[in-house]
Formats: sequence, structure tokens, C-alpha cells
Amino acid sequence: MTNLTRGGYRPMLAGVGGGITLVATVLGNLVWYQQFEGKL
Repeated sequence: MTNLTRGGYRPMLAGVGGGITLVATVLGNLVWYQQFEGKL
């Protein structure tokens, strides 16, 4: 963890990245269910 901090690691960026990943996952699930809900 110390190396990351020294290397200019920004927790804010990680938080934003995590948020984007979460949103992408939720959107992906919604699209998936809309596409395949009738076929299952």
C-alpha cells in the first residue's frame, strides 16, 4: 500500500472506477434480463 501512495495513487480515482464498474454491472444485468427474459 505504501508504494501505491508514493506512486501517486489516488483513492478518489479508485472510488470513481468502482462506481463506474458498479453502474456498468447493473446496466449490463438490466439489458441481459430484457434480452433473455422471454427466452428463459
